[in-house]
Amino acid sequence: MRRLLIFITVLYVIWRVLIIIGSRIQKKAASSNPFGDFFRHGSSAGRDQQGQGEQLIACSRCGTLFPASHAIHGSHGAVYCSEACRQLARQGGKGSDDGSH
Repeated sequence: MRRLLIFITVLYVIWRVLIIIGSRIQKKAASSNPFGDFFRHGSSAGRDQQGQGEQLIACSRCGTLFPASHAIHGSHGAVYCSEACRQLARQGGKGSDDGSH
């Protein structure tokens, strides 16, 4: 009976030590920011732009999605992801330069 009580007491102490170590690791992990050097939350410019994305549009020839600021405009409102797509569309590829798909 005495050995059983000692065994249970030792297990309880080990369990408590593991809980304390685990909580310290959790606190340390929660307080550290591995990307802190890349994302500055203190500036107002970063907060204004955070969460706002640029509109994606599809290339009239190949259908690739890309940011609207990188669009290469063709005639009749067609937009292309690259100059190569615009040239291929002029040559009669999928989604010609006249805006048809």
